Order: sequence, then C-alpha cells, then structure tokens
Amino acid sequence: MMCCAFFNKEEECIEPYLKHIYTASLIWDKIYSKYYLKSIRRVLKTKEDLVKMAILYHDLGKLTNEYKEGNRKNFRHELVGAYLAYKLLQNDYAFYVSLTVMLHHESGILGIYAGEKGESFITLSTLRKVIYNADLKIYCDLTVDDPWYDKAKTIFGKEIERVNKYLKTMDNKEMYEIIKEIIVRVSVGNATHLLEIRTKIASLLYPLTLVDSISAYYTRGDSKDSATWIASRALGTKEETRGPEETRAEIPKREEIEKVLRKEGIIT
Repeated sequence: MMCCAFFNKEEECIEPYLKHIYTASLIWDKIYSKYYLKSIRRVLKTKEDLVKMAILYHDLGKLTNEYKEGNRKNFRHELVGAYLAYKLLQNDYAFYVSLTVMLHHESGILGIYAGEKGESFITLSTLRKVIYNADLKIYCDLTVDDPWYDKAKTIFGKEIERVNKYLKTMDNKEMYEIIKEIIVRVSVGNATHLLEIRTKIASLLYPLTLVDSISAYYTRGDSKDSATWIASRALGTKEETRGPEETRAEIPKREEIEKVLRKEGIIT
C-alpha cells in the first residue's frame, strides 16, 4: 500500500508521502535555500543541509496505523518523526533536527496535550500514556509500488531505505524514553543556554513549516483551495479570509515556484 501524507474526509489518500516530501524538498532546494541555507549553516555551525533531513522525517508518524485509523487528534504524528530522527541521525545535529520535527505543529501539540486535556502544561505522564497506547505498526512501505520513489531517492538517497527499515522496528517504550530525553534537554539548564537552543531550532523550524505548507497546497489535489495561513502569506493567494495578495510575506513569487513544480510534473 502506498504511504500517504494526507487523507480526505472519505479516508482516501490524496497526497502520497513521497510526493509530499519530494515536492517540499524541490521547493526548498530550488527556491528558498538560496535565502535561508547560508544563515542556517552559520547559526548551527554546519555544512549539512539540515532542512532537507527535517523534511524527510517530519511526517513519518502519518505512516502508522494509529494515524491511518483516525486517531490524529490525540496522537501527534510529529512525535514519531522526532523519535526516529534522534535515533537514526546519530550526530551532533540529531537533537536540533528532531526537536524541529517535533515542533513543526507546535500549536497542535500544545493545544491537544495541554489545553484540551485540562492541564496547564504538558506532562511526561500524558505523553507516556499517549505513546504507550499508540499502534506504531506501519501500514505501508516507502520503497514499494510508489511512482514517486525514484524521484525522492534522487534527493534523499539511501536514507529512504534506512528510514523504511527502522519504521518497522519502532518500540513504544524506546520512543517514550527518547521523546523524554529531548524534552529534558530543551527544558533543563540556564536561561541563556535554553534561549540558544530555541534560536537554533527557529532557524530550522521556519523553513520547514514554510516548504511543508507550500508543498501541501500543491499536492493535496481537491483540497488545495484550503491553503494554510503560512501558504497563503507565502504565495499571495487571494482567499477572502486570508487577505489580499499584497500581504505576501516571502520574496519569491508564486510563478517562480510553480515553474519549478510544473517542470517536474507536480502541477500542470
């Protein structure tokens, strides 16, 4: 079965996972990296393209049975991607990539696990219960019967096979312990240290949420008219509820992005 990044109300897959991350990577590589990558490398003191890694990992939780069966409000898919990034990257930057992935829907995590559960802050006991009760089995395979596999492999290389392998061996207890470690690292220490971490994360978080939102706008078929606030501001869409075109917040014009996507056959 093809891995999916978005199901419509009828539970039909209208956005293949590999198409989504391939599109996001194209938008990042061909359009936005020239504006942001240099600054990110300076802030994080690395020559690596960590945004590209964050794109690969950010939606992996959507490939679990827990997500596919509809428990998308209680089970935050970002936790899976954060867990796997922290475990698999195994370098000095795994923490920053994993935390970026965990926070790319930060308002969702805060709203569900704090506000809607009647808590004033997120507790580890809440996360433990959610993670331990989650069905982390994968319903699909990233390398089988997907027309976007070869294209995605040109960007992510063998990392796709590596991720695909470890997706099938996820352990609830290990996932909780890793998520707990990430939270402790970003919560404990002096204020200056924690502010430095948050600044580094911000340098990755903005471009990830930007290209994620724009990719979703173009790859969700009949749902693309409901652009997110981020996509609307970046592209200058004219939906009445999101403001006129002159409020566009990004330098690249919509036509520049669509030219790249049209060349790759993502849009016509």
